[in-house]
Amino acid sequence: MTLRRTGLLALAFILLTGAPPVLAADELFTVRGVAVDRTAASADQAKTLALGDGQRQAFFRLIGRLAFSGAGARLAHLDDPSIAGLVESFGVESEKTSAVRYIASLTVSFSPSRVRDLLRREAIAFAETPSKPVLVLPVLSSGGAFSLWDEPNPWRDAWAALQDHDGLVPLVLPLGDLADIAAISARQAVDGNDDRLAAIAARYGASDTLVVVAAPRFGSSGTGLHLTISRFGPGQVGDVVVDTVDAGDRAGLAAAYDRAVSRVVRAAEESWKAAVAVGTGSGGTLPVTVRFETLAAWAAMERRLRAVAAVRQVTLQSFSLRDAEARLLYVGSEAQLALALAQSDIVLGPPDAFGRRPLSLRGSAAP
Repeated sequence: MTLRRTGLLALAFILLTGAPPVLAADELFTVRGVAVDRTAASADQAKTLALGDGQRQAFFRLIGRLAFSGAGARLAHLDDPSIAGLVESFGVESEKTSAVRYIASLTVSFSPSRVRDLLRREAIAFAETPSKPVLVLPVLSSGGAFSLWDEPNPWRDAWAALQDHDGLVPLVLPLGDLADIAAISARQAVDGNDDRLAAIAARYGASDTLVVVAAPRFGSSGTGLHLTISRFGPGQVGDVVVDTVDAGDRAGLAAAYDRAVSRVVRAAEESWKAAVAVGTGSGGTLPVTVRFETLAAWAAMERRLRAVAAVRQVTLQSFSLRDAEARLLYVGSEAQLALALAQSDIVLGPPDAFGRRPLSLRGSAAP
């Protein structure tokens, strides 16, 4: 196996024990689980204040999902009515009221077009392409030995304790059951055993595997964690040293594991956005050809295309019983479009003699 050094490209994730679904296009602008709690002179006033708080909180969570860090600070000037104008709908759960207090959990859905227009006016680049799930294997390195499934593993525990994260890419933490233990060892994970990594990734419906190694370091200058991330998957194998997280002393090591998880998550989010984020004025049209065996196959491909966030419009130009020619109106660059399509298992092939790009589903015969 040949290794090549890469950055943390295409790594942003939600931590779950099981294969999570990729964030659907119609869910991308919806923020769930927004907790509000306000006290005022009356229940009605408390509710009004709480709903305003919730919409504002949801908006900045959405900006954190779509845009780079720092974008929220650039939008801090927006007042509550401006944010309310971006809201399409909201739902209320776990509602509790008293004479002067209002507590609830909100789900807030924003208008995609209004949010996009705002970000473009503010010249803020943003991403709308969710990535396919990635499996994470947290390996602890200590005294020259590697531990993945053995207990104790405070590094794995720190990942398991991570709260739900509503970024653009789900990341799956394996259960650590007997099937996982039989599938791959810590040494095989660190060595990048292709067959073993592919097998355990397939078990969880993941596209790639992220091997995250944490090595505690003790010395006169203090205690810390040395982090190494390796990503393995189709077309990409690489190692990168991410960071060293200071712990202060041995007593602070547990908190350092938690900070290390958060730091990797943040870096991964930013790297994925760097790959798929689009700025103002970018995009174009692309002529494509789709060949298919049945009309149902064409309908399935068309549904997938229309669900890709980078594809703004699909215009059919010609159609027969075996192929269709269309033009895709897209945002971003062609490379970003290809990456966005790949997240839906659509392969964008090289141009033919007429300049059209063939589209096919991953795993099917090329057009």
